[in-house]
Order: sequence, then C-alpha cells, then structure tokens
Amino acid sequence: MKFLIALLLLSTQAFADGSSVYKNNCVTCHGENMDGKGPAGQYMNPHPRDLLKDSFINGDSPEQIFVTVTHGFNQMPPFDSVLSEADRHAVAEYVSSRRKQK
Repeated sequence: MKFLIALLLLSTQAFADGSSVYKNNCVTCHGENMDGKGPAGQYMNPHPRDLLKDSFINGDSPEQIFVTVTHGFNQMPPFDSVLSEADRHAVAEYVSSRRKQK
C-alpha cells in the first residue's frame, strides 16, 4: 500500500511539473486549452497542432512526444537547449496524459 501511495505522489508531482513546463513554454503557440489557439498560434501557417485532438505525425507516446519536443517539428523549434531533459520528459508525459483524458 505504501508503494502505491508513493507512486501516486510521484505521478501527481510529475503531472504538476509537466503542467508548469507547458504553461511556461507551450501556451503561447498551443494555447491554455492545448487546442492550438495560443496568442502566437493564430499568426502561424500551419497553425499549431491541437494537442488533444489532432493526430501526431511522429507519434503520441510519451517517448515520441519527447523526441518532438527535443528536436522540434515544422515551425515548432527544438527545446533541447531551452529545457532540461527532465522538463522535456515531464511535458511529454503531461501532454500524453492529457490526450488520454479527452
């Protein structure tokens, strides 16, 4: 039982960390609701992806999202020099878990 509680606390913290990374680095383009309607996104062509509904060309597993965040895709810049590896993993897990909640 203690193991399950510890695992839940770690999962909750990882979700919070990913949420914070998303809010600080992704909202401008992808929007607060992850719908691709951020303030800068409206001026982009193509528009940023709706992270909850659109398919991901490079895959939507946490590992595949991590690669996209690290190396960028189309107009999305790479975040390998902006975010730590831990932060890139956290935001990938966050996006993946939000997609599963839809």
